[in-house]
Amino acid sequence: MEDLNVLITRAQACDLDAYGRLVQRFQDMAVGYAYTILGDVHLAEDVAQEAFVEAYANLVKLHHPAAFSAWLRKIVFKHCDRLRRRKRIVTVPLDTAAQAIVGESDPAVIVEAAELQRQVMEAIWALPPDERTVTTLFYISDYSQREIGAFLDVPVMTIKNRLRTARTRLRVSMLALLQENLSDQRPSRDSTFKEATMQALDNLIQAACSGDVEQARRLLQADPSTVHTRDPYLQSTPLHYAVHRGYVEIVQLLLTAGADVMAREGSSDTIPLHWAAEGGHLEVARLLVDHGADVNAIDGWHNLSPVGWAVALGSGQCRREAARHEVADFMLSRGAQLDIFSAIAWGKPDAVQALIETDRAVLSQPLGIVDQRRQPLHFAVQHGRPDMVTLLLDAGADVHAITAWGLTPFCLAVTHRQGHIAELLRARHGDADLSAAVALNQLDRAKALLEADSTLVSPAGAYQRLLHFTAQQGLAEATALLLSYRADPNVAAEHFHQEIICPLSPLHVAAWHGHLEVARVLLDHGADLQARDAQYESTPFIWAKWHHQEAVAALLKQRGAQT
Repeated sequence: MEDLNVLITRAQACDLDAYGRLVQRFQDMAVGYAYTILGDVHLAEDVAQEAFVEAYANLVKLHHPAAFSAWLRKIVFKHCDRLRRRKRIVTVPLDTAAQAIVGESDPAVIVEAAELQRQVMEAIWALPPDERTVTTLFYISDYSQREIGAFLDVPVMTIKNRLRTARTRLRVSMLALLQENLSDQRPSRDSTFKEATMQALDNLIQAACSGDVEQARRLLQADPSTVHTRDPYLQSTPLHYAVHRGYVEIVQLLLTAGADVMAREGSSDTIPLHWAAEGGHLEVARLLVDHGADVNAIDGWHNLSPVGWAVALGSGQCRREAARHEVADFMLSRGAQLDIFSAIAWGKPDAVQALIETDRAVLSQPLGIVDQRRQPLHFAVQHGRPDMVTLLLDAGADVHAITAWGLTPFCLAVTHRQGHIAELLRARHGDADLSAAVALNQLDRAKALLEADSTLVSPAGAYQRLLHFTAQQGLAEATALLLSYRADPNVAAEHFHQEIICPLSPLHVAAWHGHLEVARVLLDHGADLQARDAQYESTPFIWAKWHHQEAVAALLKQRGAQT
């Protein structure tokens, strides 16, 4: 068997043959897992194919090849959950007896086989979900317990125990029939599933992702309108994908074919120039600007122009920093305006001062929701720039300014372990607020602040969404304190999840991050078990399962969550 790391590395370099081998290796796993959720093998195949297509488009984001199977499982789960939200799934057998007994004409034999299959499927679906999943994955193909454990992201011993328990529940005859039934339906029984999946990758977006110029040219010649196609998940165009990867020749080809240089991506509201800036792709940026890209276009994630994406995003350790700064210099030469966040990140105090003198409103200018609406002082703290913190404070920046979750600059200094900056802020009395007390775990002080003003965490209060911080950080005692002063346990706040902005409840957040005690506290104070997020329409239980937080999932199920 070929080395998994080698295959993934090759696939990340746009080797479709290598990705086809990955599909071949994991197709039974993906379809079997989807079947244990949906109960319909045909829907399971559709979902698994969608997952493989999405995985290929995003494979460059997988930093650890060994995590591929667990990463793929999450994508399959997401597509299963979306399908369940769109339509009511009716559980049906893996196949009918008539299909299973090819060429059989005796009605009595067909009826007997159908009855046996019905009994088998009733038995497997009577198993608890975890046992059903492990049993299906084990008997559908020749996967080892170690491979199943890697896919489910659980220890091998857990796989052994679940299999052992499931076998005690199922009769030996049932296990034999189950193995035969699943083997007959596994995708690897022929090449149909793999061929259909690879054919689905034969489109302009995938050509743009892979850098295949000849394939892109062929597809455009066959249908020029495909230059405007968009992927169903992020609503990105082929131009977005080619620009993101820095494929100059394909970018030129798409622009010549009439690609919209100002097309906005659905999730981020970015134009392709934002991605050229973020990637440090100077020649691509030149092409886009020469074709009319707006160098001052603002995105929907960070509330920044392409210059901001080149300079303000990421850290000073970014390997692309020099290339990104070259792109920023180029855009400034073509009329781009320098914003205060970029000036701070770039270490340009004179530019920061000039921007403030021109318009003092920039001191409270917010970043986008991905950055929790942080203001320049928050930004300087987060990036560890004490010189800029001092400059902003001297210019009149609000030391108690809060983010969308109610976090002050001092709170950020504590959570980012910026001790020197924390002392600068403390000297300006920046530690005298509720989020600072919570960050320092000074709960007596937090209680005193709440006693003095109980509206701080009310629906109209400045700290109404501080629960999202405590839920994310796993601060159970602080969560209980805020709830005791009538913070809303179901208050929604926007989070950034897999390149999607998603409003969540605090219980969703605790489930996502696996904070069991926080989840327990929230439930004890009235958190809604059945709350659904606005993006995926999924409950906290689904989020816990999605991110494999089994302890939280068990608690939610015990408290009555629908599974």
